[in-house]
Amino acid sequence: MTVLLVLAGVAALGWAAAMGHVGVQVSMYNVRIRHGLLPMPPISVPLRMVHDLRAVDVQSSIGQRWGWTWVPGRGRAVIVRSGPALMFDFAGRQFTVSVDEPEDAVAVLNRMRMAAR
Repeated sequence: MTVLLVLAGVAALGWAAAMGHVGVQVSMYNVRIRHGLLPMPPISVPLRMVHDLRAVDVQSSIGQRWGWTWVPGRGRAVIVRSGPALMFDFAGRQFTVSVDEPEDAVAVLNRMRMAAR
């Protein structure tokens, strides 16, 4: 029984560590949301479908969901911690990702849109 509890604890720690590595890449052609450690396919959305991108503050607690989830009023989300996040509006669908320094991604997207005009 002790061995099973230790294995379950190690699996839970591994899952928590894997959830902490979420990456967002903004290129001239698309936005990719990916996991660094989990074998999950990345979400790739063409840049022309990104109607809005803004920095928001996400408050997460033990009672709220975290990980790959659906947040009422905000659509799908990847929430790994409380704090800064990016909120994408993909043609009416919202997607929120908790990241460090979301203002940088917003500035990059705005610069790319200005250069494309």
